Amino acid sequence: MPAESLLLRLALRTADVPDRDLLARFVAARDEEAFAEIVRRHGPMVLAACRRVTHHPHDAEDAFQAAFLVLARRAGHVARPELLANWLYGVAYRTALDARTARRRAEERLVPAAPEPAAPPPPDDTSELRRVIDEELAQLPDKYRTAVVLCDLEGLPRATAATQLGIPEGTLSSRLAHARKVLAERLTRRGVTASATAIAAALGRDALAATVPYTLTHTTLAIAVRTPLAVSPAVSSLTDGVLKTMLAHRLKQTFGIGLLLCGVIGVGTTLAQQFQTELPADPNALPPAVAADPFDGAAPPLPPKVEPKKYAAKGVEDDEVPYGTFPAQAVVRIEDGKLIVRQRAYYYELVHVATTGNARTPSYQVATQVRKSGVSATTHDPADVSVFDMKGNRLSAKAWKEMFKSDVHALVAHDGKLPNPRELVLFKSDTLLVVLPAPPVPTAVPALPPAHGAPATPPVPPMPNSRPMGIKPAQPNTVPSAPALPGTPLVPPVEGGPFAPDELPVVP
Repeated sequence: MPAESLLLRLALRTADVPDRDLLARFVAARDEEAFAEIVRRHGPMVLAACRRVTHHPHDAEDAFQAAFLVLARRAGHVARPELLANWLYGVAYRTALDARTARRRAEERLVPAAPEPAAPPPPDDTSELRRVIDEELAQLPDKYRTAVVLCDLEGLPRATAATQLGIPEGTLSSRLAHARKVLAERLTRRGVTASATAIAAALGRDALAATVPYTLTHTTLAIAVRTPLAVSPAVSSLTDGVLKTMLAHRLKQTFGIGLLLCGVIGVGTTLAQQFQTELPADPNALPPAVAADPFDGAAPPLPPKVEPKKYAAKGVEDDEVPYGTFPAQAVVRIEDGKLIVRQRAYYYELVHVATTGNARTPSYQVATQVRKSGVSATTHDPADVSVFDMKGNRLSAKAWKEMFKSDVHALVAHDGKLPNPRELVLFKSDTLLVVLPAPPVPTAVPALPPAHGAPATPPVPPMPNSRPMGIKPAQPNTVPSAPALPGTPLVPPVEGGPFAPDELPVVP
């Protein structure tokens, strides 16, 4: 079919056909018109990329033919036909790299002569940018590189490119802006200063200047569709090299997926074996300790002690590692001349007590507890309190009393000492630290459950101002104490203020 007739039919019949449909027609029936439209549509972008990478017109044409010959042989294996432009750019870049490498090796084998000095090339303010732009563009993720290929390399309007990809135009614009920004940052690290606008202008200039010659288009169609055997040795070598690279990459991906599946199967088998063990009837119940049978001789041996794995420091030494829960978070305010500190604390509620045992095993009691949380409040004399900012500067009493007229989130230290600066590096600079006096050492001892047949021992009464762990005891006669019943916080919450009890931080 004459080339002029073919181009006319393309202009009339295939101008608006999507890449997916063109590729499907070629795969199904080796449709020459469909393949010719793909060459016409994406040829300028492919040729411009080959010229930028090879810096040699003849090598660029060889790489151009090899790229479309790879497409003709692998058309049925393109994973996402709607991203054909991005796929062609990747193949063209790899083919052009191979052509440049082959040219360099051929020149190294030649005996150096003394040629006449060539005229210096005309100055180009984007020559350095054009030299490295494809190296960084090839490293971008597909969704960002596709936006650059369609809008900058092929010069499509954003609305057309978005329709072709099946995404909103705003999403395409966001991806394009992000890709240009990333390219500019990477080029700056390589010593090439270029803004996102300069990158788009340089790529667009190449796309407009790259016109595929008629003879190159005719030759490409001939070797890809009509007479595949009439391929030059250079083009055949480039095509075979790219196909081998693609095969190696696919095998590597398959091998990685196989390893991942083996790992998932191994983990699943291990978990299945663990879940086959017998579980207690009540998932919240604590498993009872098994007493040694005096008739079976010696007690069973204890499992060997496993030392925890030691991890070496990389940037932060062990002495600089902060504690997990210090200082604590709280909500504070001044009311009636007292500093009120509200915190949420965990406690355990006794829900069931069972007695077990038999003729050969001593009886013992098993307690089932449920972990809950509650809000507790304590009051403190402002004269015993110090307030600091995150830089360690102490605030005047007048200043922090003015700040604490209503509920304020703050950090609280209960030991009377200013924390080490490493404990405060993760908090905002405007956070305040309230240092409270150290609490007295508790002396109350909880009662142990009575043994079978033994008289019950009355529990030791709680100390005044008893509190959940980690909260300073309240001053006497400030906040009334609640009875120490199971499941009830030992100090009732103080109502009022903008923070509801659910907004209070938890004290572990």
